[in-house]
Amino acid sequence: DVGGVVLRGTGEGATTIVATGVDRRPLIAVGARGAAPDVPVGADMRIMGEAPVGALRLTLETTEGLSVGDAVVIRRSSTAQWIAALGMDAFVGWRPETRLNWKPGSRDVVWERRVVAVEGRTIILDAPLTMALAAGDGAAVRRGVSASRIREVGVENLTLISRHDPARSADEDHSWTGIAVDRAEDIWLRHVAFEGFVGSAIDLGPDSRRVTVQDVDGRRPVSEIGGLRRRTFYTAGQQTLFQRCSSTDGIHDFAVGHAAAGPNVFVDCTATDAHGDSGTLESWATGVLFDGVKVRGGG
Repeated sequence: DVGGVVLRGTGEGATTIVATGVDRRPLIAVGARGAAPDVPVGADMRIMGEAPVGALRLTLETTEGLSVGDAVVIRRSSTAQWIAALGMDAFVGWRPETRLNWKPGSRDVVWERRVVAVEGRTIILDAPLTMALAAGDGAAVRRGVSASRIREVGVENLTLISRHDPARSADEDHSWTGIAVDRAEDIWLRHVAFEGFVGSAIDLGPDSRRVTVQDVDGRRPVSEIGGLRRRTFYTAGQQTLFQRCSSTDGIHDFAVGHAAAGPNVFVDCTATDAHGDSGTLESWATGVLFDGVKVRGGG
């Protein structure tokens, strides 16, 4: 529950950590413990006018109480009008989890940024937004952060294995996730190989920020071929980068989760013998880039 920690092996194949037992825990979990604050501090400051995709400047109804260096949360509400414009209110009664019948408030996009300048009623952010904003969207800014986080944690130069029952080719009574990251920022995961996991080699939760995953290989998963499985590299966070990662025999090898704010980037990654597609899963996500990514199906 503290930052500034690096778990470092001597190299892939030379240092191995094995998950044993029949519970479905992650082998390594990175993140702050305890309850997160319900809301950031202070009151909402409505966004006035329009801000295009990639905006760094936001004009607010007031900037009172905001200073350079402040953390802010920007929320773009999923209003009934926006949902109707997308046609995502046309599937009434279809499945209780509302995958195709969105409810107002169910697809809010929430970015966390820092203020680098204040110019009258305009603030300048440290990173661009990934969705256009307008005054009628109910978009607003609030000072503070949405969750407490640990910082500056690294995992590198390791092989991680989930031990399963060799007599059951679709055994799922073993560790599902190699490395799970949530409520953490400024994290790096590199030069790690994963074998035998059910769900994900790497799972970045919605409260993960500024995470780099580099030169990581996920292979030989053991599970059924079905939902929530074999999402080898998965992010629901923002400002995350996957670079030169490879996956074999996955389903959604490079996946982006529910209402992920982004930007989230996959660069020079390869999936072999994929059982499904890569991309956003069953929802709305913004600021996703795939560059030099190859996904080859297993037939």
